[in-house]
Amino acid sequence: MAENFLIIGDDSFIRRKEADKLKEKFSVNPDSSGFDISSHDAADFGNFMDSVQTLPFLSKKRIVILNDAEKLSEKEMESVLAYLKAPVETTVLVISAAPEIAKIKTYKEVIGAVKLIEARRPDAATMKKWIKNFFARENIAIRDEVVDLIFELKGSDSMAVKNELDKLAAGVSEGEIKLSDVEEMVGRSTRDDVFKIVDAVDNKDAARAFRVLRDLTEGKKQHVEIIGYLGWYVKTLQNLKYMMNEGYDMQGIASEIGYSPAYVRRLSGQAKKYSAQKINRWIKLVFETDRDIKTGRREGNMALDMLISSLLL
Repeated sequence: MAENFLIIGDDSFIRRKEADKLKEKFSVNPDSSGFDISSHDAADFGNFMDSVQTLPFLSKKRIVILNDAEKLSEKEMESVLAYLKAPVETTVLVISAAPEIAKIKTYKEVIGAVKLIEARRPDAATMKKWIKNFFARENIAIRDEVVDLIFELKGSDSMAVKNELDKLAAGVSEGEIKLSDVEEMVGRSTRDDVFKIVDAVDNKDAARAFRVLRDLTEGKKQHVEIIGYLGWYVKTLQNLKYMMNEGYDMQGIASEIGYSPAYVRRLSGQAKKYSAQKINRWIKLVFETDRDIKTGRREGNMALDMLISSLLL
């Protein structure tokens, strides 16, 4: 019996993990890609069509993976559909695609001929648990606020998060990931530019604020990373302001939030510039913008432009 699957979702890392599960299920050695596993992208469509017709060599089944199928043309998808109507019994076809595949005319016919596997991005709680478990397996300590910062910078993009976790694990020297490690390895340049944006906003310098924002977006910084650092920054200012009002000294604040006293002094200088009311308003605006971007209510660049305009008021 032929086995045909469509893995669909907005997270390429999760789609790849689901494909790995299918490799294990059908007892094909994941390292035998030269024999009974072949992987193709949409640009390699001709070879893909040859592969699905090829009999297995070392296994009972041959797995053929088609990645980024949402990029196929209408004609190419018609060829896939024709294969699905008369599949090779020894081929396990795994089609991996982003949700945009639904725009292709034959999509409804295709999903009627495959087993559908959804690969959605994990929610915040799941992603944060995954980050904690990753470092636990590496015997590396990490505090909740550090996990929060990683999530705020990279969001629920599993591949982006995984890449940063590998980088952090390789670079840690004292058996613990600290806030400063995340800043240094994950978002240092973004952090510095966010400081510039906030300074420009405070000085009512709209031209500079938008210029720095444009440099970030044109430098391929992800919207979620920019909004994540803005969110982290204003919440840090809020915490600092509260602790300073409660009588904490710089050493005490540094101990509480996990930064050096010198860095805390720099942040506290920023916190003193803004009223609690202004910081609370900024937090609300950043939260609303983050929600609008993640839910697709507004396109990323437009949402960030609107945020900066609101902060300048």
